[in-house]
Amino acid sequence: MGCVQRAESTEEASIVSNRVAKMGIRSDVACCDWSDGKPKQGHVQEAARDMRYRIFQNICIKNQIGVLLTAHHADDQAELFVIRLSRNSGILGLAGMPFTSQIFSAHTHSPTEVSRNYGILLVRPLLDFSKEDMYKICQGSNQEWVEDPTNQSLLYSRNRIRMSLRDTSCAFKNELQAVISACRKTRVYIDYVCRSLISKAVTVWHLGYAVIDLEILNQSKVEDICLSKFISLVLQFISQRHRPLRGNTSKLLWPTCVLSHARRPLPQPGASFLQLLVLEAQKPWWVVLLILLCLQRWGYPINTFNAEQETLYSR
Repeated sequence: MGCVQRAESTEEASIVSNRVAKMGIRSDVACCDWSDGKPKQGHVQEAARDMRYRIFQNICIKNQIGVLLTAHHADDQAELFVIRLSRNSGILGLAGMPFTSQIFSAHTHSPTEVSRNYGILLVRPLLDFSKEDMYKICQGSNQEWVEDPTNQSLLYSRNRIRMSLRDTSCAFKNELQAVISACRKTRVYIDYVCRSLISKAVTVWHLGYAVIDLEILNQSKVEDICLSKFISLVLQFISQRHRPLRGNTSKLLWPTCVLSHARRPLPQPGASFLQLLVLEAQKPWWVVLLILLCLQRWGYPINTFNAEQETLYSR
């Protein structure tokens, strides 16, 4: 399964298609259609990546494929670490790409079980292999490979970082991978705590709202970083987005969501903003958190109603 974008991509896709055909594997080659116009300079790589994932997702759903494999490797992980470090990412961001993640099937209307219930499992089996490792594998098996010429362009920050890392010592690269591994282990622990909280404290309504039992959360006494990630995961799941909340959005929600009796009308599905409405029952002390997410614009602005102080917090 491939996605054609550059002028050279057609020939490269043909090479791959012929090679896998000899292995008895059927291939699909898709083209990126910039129906809304090509992205502006400076956002080309990110827009192209998002486009590829949308195309891959649609192909998977059409063919009832539940698992998508990508060839991201350790060098990609190191580049991402430097990029996120330059943007002041926290430990979760510095953990880089996980070995497995979920692509939720929003904006699709397939009746299949894959799209309806499970989404698509994205697997990156080569994250522990460097690009040099893959060169050696290809050379050892007499396999030719194709280099993407755009990887040499200094117009893109990732390429500049890649070239800088290329000149670093092997010891530095190993230490960098060790730091990424430590961050990843921390993220695994946080994800474990969050999954446990979600299974115990969250109920999802068919209308697109989530009910969170804060009595269970209070008893759990989990760390703030886990609570922040917990809120982010709930919002990501309901919105059916591939990417979680960015920045401090989830941190903004948590301190202001333990409120008293709120009486506000909920927005209609498809509203152009995300609105958070919190209702607190008398006793026991549990809070119902109703979340309606806009699928057109992710996460901004956010309106949180504090019924006790009658203050509207917005961002």
